[in-house]
Amino acid sequence: MVVRVKLSDPPAAPRTVHLRVVTVSVLAAGLLSGCTDVVSGAANRAQSHPVVPARTLLLAEGTRTPAGPASQIPLGTSYFTAAQPQECTAATLFLGSPLVPPGAADHAETGYRTSGGVMMAETVSTYEEDLDIPTVVRDGSSAVSGCTTNAVGISPTGPSRAMRLDAVTTPADGVLTWAMTRPGWNCDYGLAVTSRAALVLSVCDYQPGFQMGDWAKQRRDQLLKQNV
Repeated sequence: MVVRVKLSDPPAAPRTVHLRVVTVSVLAAGLLSGCTDVVSGAANRAQSHPVVPARTLLLAEGTRTPAGPASQIPLGTSYFTAAQPQECTAATLFLGSPLVPPGAADHAETGYRTSGGVMMAETVSTYEEDLDIPTVVRDGSSAVSGCTTNAVGISPTGPSRAMRLDAVTTPADGVLTWAMTRPGWNCDYGLAVTSRAALVLSVCDYQPGFQMGDWAKQRRDQLLKQNV
């Protein structure tokens, strides 16, 4: 998601400029990702911590996943950079997801291909201050659920075929999942939030059935073990 702030002419008295938080996730050679305004839950400045390098939190090369061992690959140019209509941006974009809180101290992303040909991707942002986890998840769910019609993702390679939002759930604390589907293609998304990290996940395949709720919870538990 992209945040723009417009400052007016210098006021007579100090004023506060409020930023809107942005936030969501997937990969594909047929389905992709983009950006929009959304979330709050920005970092709490009263709780400052050393920055955790974001790349150390990504799924490691060769890690076994529910879809098989995952090998890292470049993300490429097939990811959505925009979506139509605008209210489907949060549900559609992976890169620049408006579900990710602003103010990250570090960021990293990569793609994966499993031994069975399933396309996966992760993007993670880390923070110096604690995030408001319930707010990030609640606002993310509201933003994703706003996609109530056919969505078209737009990437550098052109528009996608129309997709529909399906199965928005919060299967565990700090976890949000949903899917974007069309005939012959399915992308499952996940958002896993800890006090100092926001991880967006995507898994795309020709067949539905990937258990994103279980996988996103597992990935969040792994982040917690890394003290983020």
